[in-house]
Amino acid sequence: PDSKASTLFPKITGNLDIIESRYRVDNRKPNRDRAVNILRDEVTRLIRFIGTVKLHGQHADIVINPNNTIRLQSRNKPVLDESHDIMGFAKTMFTLENNLLQLKQKIEGRWLELNRNGKLSETHPLVIAGEWVGPGIQKNVALDDLPRKYFVITSISLNNFWLDDQLYADIEDEDAGIVHVARGGLFSEELDVTDLESCQERMMAVALEVEKTCPFSKSFGIMGRGEGIVWKATQPLCKDPRMWVKTKGPDFAVTRTADLPKPMAKANTTALGDDTIERTRQFAYATTTEPRLQQIWQVMKLEYAMPMDKSSKKKFIQYVSDDILREEKQRVKACKVDEQYLMKCIRWMAELWYDQRL
Repeated sequence: PDSKASTLFPKITGNLDIIESRYRVDNRKPNRDRAVNILRDEVTRLIRFIGTVKLHGQHADIVINPNNTIRLQSRNKPVLDESHDIMGFAKTMFTLENNLLQLKQKIEGRWLELNRNGKLSETHPLVIAGEWVGPGIQKNVALDDLPRKYFVITSISLNNFWLDDQLYADIEDEDAGIVHVARGGLFSEELDVTDLESCQERMMAVALEVEKTCPFSKSFGIMGRGEGIVWKATQPLCKDPRMWVKTKGPDFAVTRTADLPKPMAKANTTALGDDTIERTRQFAYATTTEPRLQQIWQVMKLEYAMPMDKSSKKKFIQYVSDDILREEKQRVKACKVDEQYLMKCIRWMAELWYDQRL
C-alpha cells in the first residue's frame, strides 16, 4: 500500500452501476477494445454485500499513529481541535486519550489473532472512522433523542486496508460513548452483476424499512426515523472502498433517481434542441435536491467555519455544481444531457435556495 495515502474517509457512491462497472473493469477478459468489459469465464457473477445502518450525524475519524499520537479529522478537514471542532467531537475525544489507546490495542490484538503471520505497519496509522451522533447534531431523526452523544464506529482501516466490520463489531467502550454501528444489525444481500435492477430493488426495500424505524436507535430503546444502509462487498473486495455503496430513503437521498431522465443510446450532442433542454432541466431538478443543498450548507458552516451570508454565496453555488458533476458523472453521460446548460440550471436553483435561506 501507498505509504503517503490520505487518511480522509473515502466518498461512498450511491450508484450501483458504478460498482458493476468497476467490477467488470477489474475482471475483464483481455481485449484490445478497452470499452468492451466482458467478464472472464471463471469470475463469479455474484457479489455478496453486508450492510449496516447509515447514521445521520457528522462524520468524524480518530487517527492513531504507530507511536500512539492521536489526530482527529472530519470528512473534509485533516485536523480537528478545540478551536476547529465539529459539534463538540474534538473536545470530547481529547478527554478520552487512554480509552482511545485501549481501543487501538484491542483492534490490533484482534487483527494479530486473525493474521498469525501478519505484521503491523510502522508507517500507516490506525483509522477508526465513524459518525458523531446524538442530541442536537441532526434534526428529524431518531438519533436526536439518544440520551447522550456517541461516537459510532462504522469502518476501521489498519495497515492501510479497510477491515471486515463483522470481525471487530464487539470492540466498543460504551462507558466512554464509543459504540459500533453493528448494534443496529447486519444485513446481507447478493448482487448479480448481470441483473442490477433486482438487487437495487432489494437494497432499497431495506433502506425504506430503516427510514421508517432506525434499528440502531431502536437498540437504545428509541423509536424513530433512520437514513438508510451502507453496503460493503465481503472480503476480500471490502478492502477497496470503491466496492461500497449506500442506499438512502427518499427524504435523505441527494439524487431523486426516479426523476432522472431515462438513459439514451444516442442523442444529438451538437444542437441544444427542445428534448435536450427538457432532459437537462429534469436532470438538474433530480440532483439539486434539498438534502444535497442542506448537506453542502452544513459542510461549509461546520467543517469550513464559513460565514453563511452573501459573501459565501458564490462558493456555495460552486460547491453544489462541483458535487453534482463529480457524483453524477456517469449518469450525466448516460442521460445525454447538455453539461453547460446543466451547470446553468444547477447554479440558478442553488442561488435561489441560498437567497431564500438567508
